[in-house]
Amino acid sequence: MEGGKIVYYANINDGYSLNTIKYDMDSEGNFYMTPLRPLIKKEAQPPYGLEKGYDFIDIKKYKKNFVVRK
Repeated sequence: MEGGKIVYYANINDGYSLNTIKYDMDSEGNFYMTPLRPLIKKEAQPPYGLEKGYDFIDIKKYKKNFVVRK
């Protein structure tokens, strides 16, 4: 998107909550999002988690914090 923002729709439908997503970018500019869950799973409570819905990431704002894959 204009301004360096990426909008995405997540739909994880196994019934468990998701509250953390790890973002990183490789040296060629490819962007990766990895869902992370706690060891002890909890039942999903939409719309309060990240299991289902739209969200966005501002690349320019967070670029300095990304792990660069080689």
